[in-house]
Amino acid sequence: MIYKAISIFLAIVLLYSLVLLSYLYNSPLSYSEIDLNSNGIIGFTEASYSSEIEQREVTILDKKCKEYYHLKDGLTGVVKCYE
Repeated sequence: MIYKAISIFLAIVLLYSLVLLSYLYNSPLSYSEIDLNSNGIIGFTEASYSSEIEQREVTILDKKCKEYYHLKDGLTGVVKCYE
């Protein structure tokens, strides 16, 4: 009986970890940008939130930039400019 409970618990933890890793892998944001509360730990909510972001190329003051926007409403989340 105890082994069955431990097996179920471990299966849930493994599934949770796999979903979390898939969110992190598919996100265009860096670890520090995903960690919204800056506590050093990425929770499930932060990871799923970051999976709903895409990027597009924009020009700001004659600089090429990448704008990361939210799929839900199209609003800008983060802009990174490079030369």
